[in-house]
Amino acid sequence: MLRAVAREWLSWVYPFVCELCGRGGLDGCHVCPDCRRSFVPVEPPFCAVCGEPAEGSFIPSGLCRRCAAALPSFEEARAVYVNMGSLRDLLLAFF
Repeated sequence: MLRAVAREWLSWVYPFVCELCGRGGLDGCHVCPDCRRSFVPVEPPFCAVCGEPAEGSFIPSGLCRRCAAALPSFEEARAVYVNMGSLRDLLLAFF
């Protein structure tokens, strides 16, 4: 209950607005549902190491050509969405 009260108070002091379109009234999320629908999900097939979509450069080992040529310093990575469009703009805004 205390958490709900604190969240409500925070929404009055720092209203939750969409970081992309500026629409307000969000419930603790920084991107509204309409803007999230524009994000392109990463779907199989994707590289078993870096998680990048295959896009025709896939080899039978399950790795993309870049990871097959030189494995990265990490074991595995995944992204939910492809880094493009409004999602890319949002990520670049952090830098």
